Amino acid sequence: MASYFVVNAPSNLIISVVSTSYSPADTKLTRFVLASEKSLTAYYKHCKKNPGLLMDIGELMSRSPHVSEQVSKGRTGTATVQRNRYREEAVCKPVNREEKIRSWLETHPSANAWDLDYEFCLGITVARAYIVRYRP
Repeated sequence: MASYFVVNAPSNLIISVVSTSYSPADTKLTRFVLASEKSLTAYYKHCKKNPGLLMDIGELMSRSPHVSEQVSKGRTGTATVQRNRYREEAVCKPVNREEKIRSWLETHPSANAWDLDYEFCLGITVARAYIVRYRP
């Protein structure tokens, strides 16, 4: 089975590596570039050295002549490789809203239902229920 780099076409960033027995078709958003053992080694070394950092296909082309040949398909040009560093999208950590409201009520002991509603957009009925629940 052959291995392919999955490249996001608009950004030229390598998203992943797939191994398949057939040649996958390119789309508007993804391209598939045939990978050799040396280019896979260079890619995995980059991933190990820079966790969470996506690699540009141009940077891999400068390290591996096989990938350069696969991408350019015999065309010649004077394009130079720029090494830009892009991070993966940050994962949003969920916040427990009830704990946040409870701690806010503890730090604002004189707050009423209107203040709580203004701070968290709860509604007056829900704000009163939180005040009853978390205040003695």
